[in-house]
Formats: sequence, structure tokens, C-alpha cells
Amino acid sequence: MGELQIHPDLFKHLIRFLHLGSERPIYSPGYWSFKKFLLELRVIDIILHQDNNNTEVVKVIVNTFKEGFFTRHETIVFALCKCIALGSNKVREACYNAVPEICRTSEELMLFVKFRRVLRRSGAGQGWCNSIKNWYNSKEPIELAKEFVREKGHHGISHLSLLKKSHIKIPSEDVPRDAVVKCAILGLQRTKQLLGEKEEAGEILKYIEIVETLKHCEDPLVASEMISCYKITIDYIPTHLLIFPEVWNAILPQMSLSNILNNLLRIHNLGFLASDSSTANMMIILLNNKDLINKSNLTPLAVFIALNNYAKETGPIKFKAMNSAATQSEHGHAEQMFDPALGIWKWVVTPHPKQVKYCGIERPPNRDIITALYNLLNETWLLAPSLGVQYLITIDMREHMFKGKHFCKSHTSTHSNQHDDNLQQPSTSSGSNGNNDNPDKIGKKHILANCFYDKNVVPGHAAIVIASHILKRERDVMIATFTDEGIQTIELDRNLDIFEVENILKSARKGKVQLDAPIKWAMETNKKIDVFINMIDRSTRYMELNKGARGGRGPGGYYGPPPFSPNLIDHCPARALEKYRLRCNKHDSKLIVMSLASHRICTSGDRHSGILDIIGIDEYVPKVLDAFIKGKFF
Repeated sequence: MGELQIHPDLFKHLIRFLHLGSERPIYSPGYWSFKKFLLELRVIDIILHQDNNNTEVVKVIVNTFKEGFFTRHETIVFALCKCIALGSNKVREACYNAVPEICRTSEELMLFVKFRRVLRRSGAGQGWCNSIKNWYNSKEPIELAKEFVREKGHHGISHLSLLKKSHIKIPSEDVPRDAVVKCAILGLQRTKQLLGEKEEAGEILKYIEIVETLKHCEDPLVASEMISCYKITIDYIPTHLLIFPEVWNAILPQMSLSNILNNLLRIHNLGFLASDSSTANMMIILLNNKDLINKSNLTPLAVFIALNNYAKETGPIKFKAMNSAATQSEHGHAEQMFDPALGIWKWVVTPHPKQVKYCGIERPPNRDIITALYNLLNETWLLAPSLGVQYLITIDMREHMFKGKHFCKSHTSTHSNQHDDNLQQPSTSSGSNGNNDNPDKIGKKHILANCFYDKNVVPGHAAIVIASHILKRERDVMIATFTDEGIQTIELDRNLDIFEVENILKSARKGKVQLDAPIKWAMETNKKIDVFINMIDRSTRYMELNKGARGGRGPGGYYGPPPFSPNLIDHCPARALEKYRLRCNKHDSKLIVMSLASHRICTSGDRHSGILDIIGIDEYVPKVLDAFIKGKFF
């Protein structure tokens, strides 16, 4: 760190972006659209404006990639392209030399070309051509053939356009690589005419011909035999074959567990996971396969998310699907038709045939698969290695972490009773419409609370899974709940399952949340803590506190200045962490605040190091936690 030629503050912002996709200490899950990148990473502008020959920024990007703790590959590629756009010839040369190492697949290479085109807006120069040539020459011929047949184009860019623009020339003695390049430019048939007699090209041409034959195959039985014989993975299978159970039965043994979980809902929606189907039996066997589990890098949270999505038969909508739905609704076929029953003309939208295909078909989840997913969850607790640090995990266990706000006993205080500590708790049976005692007549009011981004997961359950994972993996972990007096620590055996942990935590004392309470408790008891983790549903619940207990907190629970009145106690968690570091001589202590149900959070406002806010949940959250605790970013 000391040898870097980058200012520490700028270095901090750079590695935050590479790990989180933001220069602020906030992790937000879900899809990261390209527009977001254009508004971020101003730190590279500052670094290269000070010295446009500073190649240290490229070294930081490459080292972050090698460490492997980043969550999205887009951040690495975008940072590299921004260095090309703003740096000198020396910086651009370092960036182009790093392309074959950072862009390992054809999709990643095409993403690099897309970002570079948008940021630099110039033609294919010598550096760009050399980087593309190096990428194609760095791959083994068989690997290059697999990349070519798996993805011929992506992000509006194809192998054909890259090969032509880079003016690549393959030596005559490198026949296998020449065969792949000629297939991309001239096609398979013409390449067989030119190189078919050479033995060196035989294996490459045979492999490409097999995959091309599969892509044009219409018979699912023939396709499944080819998949089983040649061990072809799902990336090479055309979509018109993925509607047959025979094809899925051949594909599933070639898939990793994470890939199986990603395609679980897809297979379910096709109707192939009925209790008496062969696909469901194969799925259950694979989910219980010890070798597959040990080879995977699954986390309990990722399995729990997949389990809840499958149990509720839906998942978070993806960005491409959302855009497609918006386009269909905007440009859908609408016409006026006369309704004889009502005697009026009405606008009627004709749905797309794909929308009608599964309309009205109910396929309840397979209970055996849900049981297998719970077993898989219990097998993944110890897959990740221990970090060897001391934790204090504090959870808000009140009703709103599990139930929707319309079904909780406690509500946010009204303006008239904000000065009273003992707030009135309205009954759930009384409401403005008199229907709160009958959830079926509530309408759109949510019976269960839901996490930000993935609404199928309840915040309380997500907090319990994350806490149980750390408890089982680490040696020195303390679990506590927020109370009106501060926190209450709870002794938990690491062999308990998540249902037993939930029952114990729900029976503990509960109260209003003060985010600084765990830190103050550690100072009072002189406990040595490396990582404080606070799990709440939303930081705006600080409005439940009376005004005298909100000192040091800004509007909406955001970071605020110290209270002006000496009679008010400063409850800012960021300043409490600084005091704890000095008093207990733990200068590397960290604070993580997880706002599971809301994106409105700002614990430190980028004024302190060692503080991280996490919004909602996704499968990358455990990886972000480990990277932050290890000090990969701060």
C-alpha cells in the first residue's frame, strides 16, 4: 500500500468501485445497467488528470482481478476502458497488455470492446488490434473453438467483426488455430475444403461440426444422445431444444450446482419437475451429490434465495426481461372492440403467444425438491474457509422483520407522541377499513415482509441465515438482539438449524434499534470485537425513537453531525466506532450495517473508513462481506 503512487483517498475510492460498483461504501444488489457506470468512477479522471502516465492504477485493477473478490466483471472491464480513454500511451499500452488476462471469455472480450467504443469513440488503433490478436493467440486452439461455437456474438459485436478489424494473421504452421479463424470468417464448409486434408485440423473441424449439427438438430432424442456422448454443456444448446425433458436429462449431469440453481425455475416453469418425472428425480440426486457440493462455491444464502424463489415460483425480474416487457406493453397489439354486454367500446390488447402459453397453468413446487434444497443448505455451512476474526452480530427481531407492516402490532409513532418513550401500540385488529383482521380482504397489502431486490425472502429469515453461516464457520461469534436498553447477547449452539435459531431469537427481549448500541456495549464490557454487523429492515425506523434519542442522526436515519445540545447523547454509529477503536485499541475494527428491506441508508456518508452499508440481498452478499472483512476494500 505504501509503495502506491496514488493518494490514499483516491485509492480507497478506486478499489471500492472495483468491488462494489460504487465509489461510496454501499453495496446494492441486482443488475447494474451501463448508464450507472457512466455516472461513476470519477476517481480515475482525477488520478490520470494529476499524472496521465500513472500506470499504478492499471496494476491495482489487475491485482483486484487476480484476488478474485470482486462481484461483477463489468467493474474491472469498465475501469480498464476508462484508463484507455484518459491515460497516456504508456497507460494504454499497460491496459491493452492486460486484456488477455482479464477478459477470459468471448463475452468479456466483447464487453471490453463495447465499453472502449463508448468511452473512447475512436477507430481500431494499433494497441487495440494487438490486444485482440493477443487474446486469440493466447487461447489453445480447442479452447478457442469452444469460445467460437458457444457465443458467436454478444453486445452487438461478433468474432467475425473482431477478426476482420484486428487484421489477424495466423502463421501457416499453426493449422488448428488457423482452422478456427477460417471457420469464423469463411464458414465451416469452406474451411473443410481448404484444410480438410490436414490432420492437425481434424479434431478442431470435427468438434465444430458436432456443435453446429446439434444447433440445427430438431429431434430431441438425437440431440440428447449427442449431448451425453460429447459432454456438451448448456451454453452450447440452442433454445429450441430446451423445451424437451430428454434434453434437460442429458444436460443436468454436465452442470455445476450453481448453474442448476440458476435454471431451477426455468425447468419448473416448463413443467418438468413433477413428482413422478425423471427430471425431478435426477435433480434431487444432483442436489444431494456430495462431490458436486464440495466442488461448488455455494453459500447458504445463495441456496436459501434459490429455495424461496422456487417455493414461490418466481424470482427477481432481470433487466433484459423488464425491458422486453416494457417494449411489449408499449408496442403491443391493441384494438378497439365492442362489448355487447356493456354496450361500450373497449381497448383490448392481444397478448403475445408466449404469454398465453403458460397462462392459467398451476404447477405447485415439488416438495421433494424443496427438501433436497434444505439438505443442500445444511451441507454448505462450512464450504467457505474461516476468516479468524471476532464478530458481534446484532439483529432486529421485531415483528416487522417477518410480517408486512399492515400486520404488525407496532407502527411508527405519530407526530403527537414523538416525545414519549412509551409509544402507543395500535392493535392489528383495528384499522381504517376494518379489514386488518382478515388478510384475505386486504388487497395489495403484503402479509410478509420482503427484502430489497428479492421480494421472496423475508428480512428476518435472511438475517438468521447469514448469522448462522458466520456462527457455524467462525470460532469467536456473539449473537445479540436489539432491545430498548441496548442489546441482549444470546448463547447459541453452532449445531442448531435455522428453525431452532429463529425460535430462540424470537423468544429473546426485543426493542427499538440504536445502531450504536452494540459498539457502546462492547466499550462498556471491554470486549475485543473485529467486526460489528447490524441487521435491520430499514434505517428509517429511527423515527420510532423519541426526539431525545435521535442525537447525531440525520434526516431519515442518515449520517448527521454531532448534537449541538450537551444534554443529548450522540448515537451516530460511525463516531461510536471511532471511539471504540481508540478506547479498546482495536484500530482495524469494522462496522457493517445491513438494511435488508430498504435502499435508504447512509451510515457514514463516505466520511469514515471501515464502514460498509449493504442494501437488500443477493447471492454475492457473503462474498462482499468476506472481501470487506479481509481488507480488500475499506
